[in-house]
Amino acid sequence: MANPTYVDELIKACADEYVETTDEPAGEKLTSAAIISILTILVYHGLKVLLLELKEWVKLGAAQIALKRQEIEKKLIKYAETKELDYNAAKKAAALVAGKITDQNVEKLVKELESR
Repeated sequence: MANPTYVDELIKACADEYVETTDEPAGEKLTSAAIISILTILVYHGLKVLLLELKEWVKLGAAQIALKRQEIEKKLIKYAETKELDYNAAKKAAALVAGKITDQNVEKLVKELESR
């Protein structure tokens, strides 16, 4: 990728965090390609479905966004289920994505998703 977008950088950061922090046994650990695939679907498609809700987050402060992360995580998991994605992989990916949404980046994330 010559010029990665913010969303691409978010996916990479989530994938890197998964690789660096997971302590799952080798047989259960997702491959880098697998986690990136799930993250890509959840970020580009799942968050886009939740765009109206994310737009409201722009008005919130850090404390409220921290509380809302669990909501987004659950909604991303539900989205993954409707798309028949691997549940365990989607659950891990949703937690990573939700954890990366902050009061500092939510507006940038919304703008980029709107432009797609």
